[in-house]
Amino acid sequence: MSTKTFGSYLAELRREKKMTQKEVADRLYVSDKTVSRWETDRSLPELSLVPAIADLLGVSADELLRSGMSQTEESEEESATNAMAENVAQIACRRFNRRGLIALILFFAAPALAIIMNMVGPMSKVVEGEDSMTESVRSVVLRTSSMVLFIGAIFGSIIFLIVYFLIQNRHIRDCGAPENVRKMYQDRLRGRFVLYFGIIGFVILTLIGWILPAIGVIAVVLVCDWLLRSRRS
Repeated sequence: MSTKTFGSYLAELRREKKMTQKEVADRLYVSDKTVSRWETDRSLPELSLVPAIADLLGVSADELLRSGMSQTEESEEESATNAMAENVAQIACRRFNRRGLIALILFFAAPALAIIMNMVGPMSKVVEGEDSMTESVRSVVLRTSSMVLFIGAIFGSIIFLIVYFLIQNRHIRDCGAPENVRKMYQDRLRGRFVLYFGIIGFVILTLIGWILPAIGVIAVVLVCDWLLRSRRS
C-alpha cells in the first residue's frame, strides 16, 4: 500500500497535469491558499468538492478517496506536534519581517540625519570672534561625523539583515515541521531577505549615481521573487 498522503498525491496529480495551485484554485472556485493547505496536509477538501477535483485531475473520485484520504489520518499527538512546529516557523518569519523593517528604518534615518548635519553646518552663523580656522575645523568635524553615520548605517543594516536571516533560517530548519512546510517558510524568509537587501542596494547605488546597476538590482529582486513563488506553487 502506498505511503503517500492525500496532499502529496494531490500535488503529484496536479504537476502531472502541468497546472499551478492558482489554476486548480480558479477551476474549483477556492483560493490558492486553500489548495496549498490541501497539498501540505493541513486540511482536507469538503466531500462535495471531491468529484470536481477528481475530474479536474483525471482520476476517479473513488481512486482519489482510496489513494489519498484513507492514508491521511494522523494521530492527535502528531498533528499537534506538526502544528507547534509550523508555529515556530511562522514566528521566525514574522520576527525577521519586523526586525528587517526596523533595520530599513534605521538605514534611511541615519543618512537623512547625516544630510541634515551637512546642511545645518554651513548655514550656522559664525560666532563673533570665531576665526575662519575654527569654522573650518567645525565643518570638517560635521562632515566626518555625518560620513561615519552614513557608512555605519549601511554596513550595520547589511550585517544585521544577514545575521538575523541566518538565525531565523536555522530556527525554521530545525523546527521539526514536515519538509514541505519548512521549505515553504524558508522560501518566504528568502523572499523577504532579498526584498530588504534589494532596497538597500538600490538606494546605495542611486545615491552614488549608478542608475543602471540600481535598476539591475530591482530586476534581480523581481526575478528572485518570481522564482521563489514558482517553487511554492
